[in-house]
Amino acid sequence: MCTFQRDAALRRILGALDQQRYGDFEIVVVDNAPEQPGTSGIVERFGRAKYVPEPKRGTHYARNAGIRRTRGEIVALIDDDRIPHPRWAQGLLPAGTDAAGVVRRDHRPDGLPAASAAREAPSPSGSGKKLCA
Repeated sequence: MCTFQRDAALRRILGALDQQRYGDFEIVVVDNAPEQPGTSGIVERFGRAKYVPEPKRGTHYARNAGIRRTRGEIVALIDDDRIPHPRWAQGLLPAGTDAAGVVRRDHRPDGLPAASAAREAPSPSGSGKKLCA
């Protein structure tokens, strides 16, 4: 998730993501204003979250930085001003449906990750695939 000087919203969404009922997933928070104090400390208080500073302004820079730092095969994007339902992560890719903001990681010939549309992503049910939010 990308954030830009929204400490209160970041605390709320991290708390909500901490309540997710999806098994194995990581939370990557990209700070698009790393020169401002506060965000890294908020992220550190949530042991499950990883802090990624991105000084280049813009959601496209921040999202790409976050995707590069994830380890999972499936990446779910969410804005810092949203509050996900407790089963949000669990229901992202029901069989045969599309999910906005969800991408599958592939690798280009140069070794860098490339994202494909959600409709191309396989369902995580029973697949053991790791989800990143």
